[in-house]
Amino acid sequence: MEAALVPGDGFGVVELDTRNGPVRVGMMICCDREFPESARVLTVRGAEIILTGTPWLATDPPG
Repeated sequence: MEAALVPGDGFGVVELDTRNGPVRVGMMICCDREFPESARVLTVRGAEIILTGTPWLATDPPG
């Protein structure tokens, strides 16, 4: 599966229709969360919610 993956070149924001109206959602992965610029770019592009997929568990110590 990894052979089919390619690196991205930016952070996209999509609009999702919900019961309460549209919501703009952005996503970053793993270590993107360590860099404030990632969240800033998503916010500037209109993200109201930022999802972050990461393998860290809530029981992992901070840091």
